Amino acid sequence: MTDTDEDLVIDECISESADDYIPDTTSESDTDSDASPPQNRRIKRSLDYTLDIVRSLSPPVCDTTTPNVMTFDRNVFISEATGAEEEPCSSQNINDSIVVRSCHNIGRKRVYDKRHYCLYCSKPYAKMARHLEASHETKSDVAKALSFPKASKERKKHLDYIRNRGNFVHNAAVMESGKGELIPFKRPPKEAQGHDFMHCAYCQGLFSRKILWRHMRSCRLKPGSVPLKPGKNRVQSMCTYTGPVPSHISKQLWKVISVMNSDPITDIIKNDHVIIEIGQHLLSKGGISAKNHQFVRDKMREMGRLVESALKVTTLKRMEDLINPKKYIETIKAVKFTCGYDSEANKFVIPSLANKLGNTLVKASKLLKAQGLISNNKELVKNATEFQEVHQEKWNEMISATALRNIREAKWNVPTIMPFTEDVQKMHGYLSQVQDKWSNSLSETPSSTTWKELAKVCLAQIILFNRRREGEVASMPLSAFLSRDSSDPHEDVDWALSEVEKNLCRHFSRIVIRGKRGRPVPILLTPKMLSALELLVKQREACGVLKDNGYMFARPQAMTHFRGSDCLRAFAKSVVQSVQSH
Repeated sequence: MTDTDEDLVIDECISESADDYIPDTTSESDTDSDASPPQNRRIKRSLDYTLDIVRSLSPPVCDTTTPNVMTFDRNVFISEATGAEEEPCSSQNINDSIVVRSCHNIGRKRVYDKRHYCLYCSKPYAKMARHLEASHETKSDVAKALSFPKASKERKKHLDYIRNRGNFVHNAAVMESGKGELIPFKRPPKEAQGHDFMHCAYCQGLFSRKILWRHMRSCRLKPGSVPLKPGKNRVQSMCTYTGPVPSHISKQLWKVISVMNSDPITDIIKNDHVIIEIGQHLLSKGGISAKNHQFVRDKMREMGRLVESALKVTTLKRMEDLINPKKYIETIKAVKFTCGYDSEANKFVIPSLANKLGNTLVKASKLLKAQGLISNNKELVKNATEFQEVHQEKWNEMISATALRNIREAKWNVPTIMPFTEDVQKMHGYLSQVQDKWSNSLSETPSSTTWKELAKVCLAQIILFNRRREGEVASMPLSAFLSRDSSDPHEDVDWALSEVEKNLCRHFSRIVIRGKRGRPVPILLTPKMLSALELLVKQREACGVLKDNGYMFARPQAMTHFRGSDCLRAFAKSVVQSVQSH
């Protein structure tokens, strides 16, 4: 095949104009050495961009029989048809320019015009298995696939995975550039938009969002170590995280964003650089704990909702547009729309959100001012500074005064419910009985149900006994319990204590956990509580608690912990029912 012919074949693959194409059995065996020098120069120019895409790819969850599946080198190139742009395009433009072609049939006869992109040379081929065998048989993954007998399931599984990985690299470049054609695992009957498809976290094939859950349930490359959890599983969130990471978002922040529901607000967040920068700032400041991840998600979605409201009622389109002193009235209009302001009653439906958005606008203006100072952008610094001056003068008058008044008025005439001493005693007695019941059950027949019930009882007991915030106790790390100080008081300390104090020190166990604003918070445990917690630690693995879950009160088969408020509420209702029944 000549150089000109090869260029024509590639152009036909990219434009999808080969309706009458019939695959030639010899065309797929061309090697990489057939490429012409001009084409090599074009590929060379896209090499740096390609390496950035490859480095941003998060490692997929794959079968343990295919090692080194995401190892890339400088021989991996992206097709020239998927060149990237520096700035991420809006979600609307992405939806319009990224497409998934439909399958072509003439009557009842199938047209074999689908092509897959090679992982190693990034060229499209109709017969990928034949091309890999002819041109890349020395590659470790290809050699392993070819070592299995022809027509065997193992051979097909390994070749399918190599094919999916090549398409994955091509699709990642298309998503990054904001235009092009995606290569799905199976083409739809009608042409579809790219946002309707996602990559499988296991095999990296591109599937429709509607059927992705069904495929992942029976994916042949699903590791055997992944347990089948009952109920609904957020497969789209997991696939988003393991998919290609946008170049303007860090991998740590992508982990936070990928958990969000796929909706217009999430699309706004992904394509707004100011929201991304504020999210990265909050993530770096607060750490990588699950609690801070949720806080960062909440703040980013607040800003996303504000931008969404601005798109509906103003001419502002991005978070940066809201930080404009000349457009401050429009910013106020967007805030009022977001918080549900009723002009006739002079009342906010969500007054607390109004105050939060005011702080967020100040933070965004400070961020833009810092960026302007770093880049010597005087116009950006001027806008941010003037916005802060206008905001300081007008925000209280136009938003916060009304919001604070609404919050204060909502607290009027609200009865305060206080527990009596008798109620607390009944609660303690009931929890003690339930603890004995589930401790015996867990000792005799360990199961996830008995472990959960005993963990809930212990959590409620510790909160009630220590009078601590439920969130502090519920998020107690397992390491804090295991590293507790179980030694007796030192002689130098013991002589200064009274007999009652000495007995109390020997009776209670003390644990220090993280409290509000990082303050150390002591937790006291009675001997009965201590024995129950030791039993929980002993039976964690047998009852299905994941090793990576570092919480003391962990949920089996999950990475989260039980909520103390839910436990207290449930036991309070149980106490009322038991009292009424007697």
